[in-house]
Amino acid sequence: PAVVTTASAATAAPMAATLVSPAASSTPALAPFKCAGSLSREFVEGVWSERHELVVSFTNGGGLDFARNLFAHAKAAGLEHMAFGAMDGAALEGLAASRIPCFPMRDASASKSEKIGWGSSAFRNLGVRKITLLVDLLELGVNTVLVDADTVL
Repeated sequence: PAVVTTASAATAAPMAATLVSPAASSTPALAPFKCAGSLSREFVEGVWSERHELVVSFTNGGGLDFARNLFAHAKAAGLEHMAFGAMDGAALEGLAASRIPCFPMRDASASKSEKIGWGSSAFRNLGVRKITLLVDLLELGVNTVLVDADTVL
């Protein structure tokens, strides 16, 4: 069974997330963080809940601020099981640098790191990529909540 929720708040101003740099705190430096090399059973088993539930979103390099904002607020709300599909190399690097669980989406190298405008051909292509991502997750046995990165919690 899957619950699919797509919510968008493109007109709402994103809330700012406060990040504390390791250098500014007394916490020891964190170990290097790597995202998964692909969307795999091994990856999802490391991030899903006991009931195989996972909140999944996606971004390209142009949407990293939205992704970071969503992840920070999801964590603050107590959502522990979340991952992001990276639509391009810039997103993969940015998500990994922010220590956000992530994986490269299919055809990630074909995406451009720019904001995707509503109604554009890239926007229409995004719909196909979302459905492909959802099917991939369902085939891995993930009970999925799929949200846009500009969702406001």
